[in-house]
Amino acid sequence: MTDSPRRRPTLYDVADAAGVSKSLVSLAIRGQAGVGDATRERILAVAGELGYRSNPWARSLVRGRSGSVGVLVGDLRGYAVDVVHGIEASADRHGVGVVLVDGRGDRDLLARGVERLGGFGVDGIIAVTGQIPAAAVRASAAPVVIVGRPDEVPDSASQVSNDDRLGARMAVHHLLGLGHRRIAHVAGSGRVAARQRASSYEQTMTEMGLTPLILGSVAELVGFDVTAVFCATDRIAAEAMGAIIDSGRRVPEHLSVVGYDDTQLATWLRPALTTVEQPRHLLGERAYAALAGLQAGEPPRREVLPPSLIVRGSTAPVPENAR
Repeated sequence: MTDSPRRRPTLYDVADAAGVSKSLVSLAIRGQAGVGDATRERILAVAGELGYRSNPWARSLVRGRSGSVGVLVGDLRGYAVDVVHGIEASADRHGVGVVLVDGRGDRDLLARGVERLGGFGVDGIIAVTGQIPAAAVRASAAPVVIVGRPDEVPDSASQVSNDDRLGARMAVHHLLGLGHRRIAHVAGSGRVAARQRASSYEQTMTEMGLTPLILGSVAELVGFDVTAVFCATDRIAAEAMGAIIDSGRRVPEHLSVVGYDDTQLATWLRPALTTVEQPRHLLGERAYAALAGLQAGEPPRREVLPPSLIVRGSTAPVPENAR
């Protein structure tokens, strides 16, 4: 005959063993005022001896909050991973759980993700994507913070983003400082962030009296006489480096290459990629802070964080024979 499963100790069991009321046990375990230090220590010791564990889901029913936030990611690759880590670190410091949904780059999945997270009863949603549909944000019962640059940010949502125009300008000025004048730009998608990077590249080149050259794909690169290329993302930069090598040239001896995002890919490439670093972990932390602000009744905010240029081996002074 086997022993019956041991019953999980309850708040009442702790109260009975400690010789105090249930309400006093509740105050002590939650760390709230109204309990003397000696009594609190005795209650916590008894709770430990009994193996009592508080039930966060039961607490959420009492408080009317779940103690969790939803994180909706447009594509769980690249820079988004580090943004999520920043969100998780902030949430953990506040004793809040994270429910993660991957939209896999599909706008319909992203819209359903907002609805699904609402069904989970999360206390707020952070969308790490520029593809989030505005209609889904407006329909959300939970407050929403967007990390990135969608085409439209509803008035009800907060937004935290990277300064794409500044990042592009930093990349071009780095190449100019190395003596490059024939600099091409391989554009990314047609999304807002990519458009801003391309526009800033074009403006910077024009201000310097140089002719901008915006290419729609890496395949076009081999047909132009340029000494450097600024790419809209690290992934595009990796493709560009491959195309340059396939054409019989070398990076950076023949062409310098700059990417954008500073993903892990940038350090895996050889030579390692010079790139514009988005402050990914900080974006996550600031997004969590913006969500806490919305939950506290603060007005929605728009916060833009500056990027940094990370110089590695894929850029070098313009070759003497190309000056």
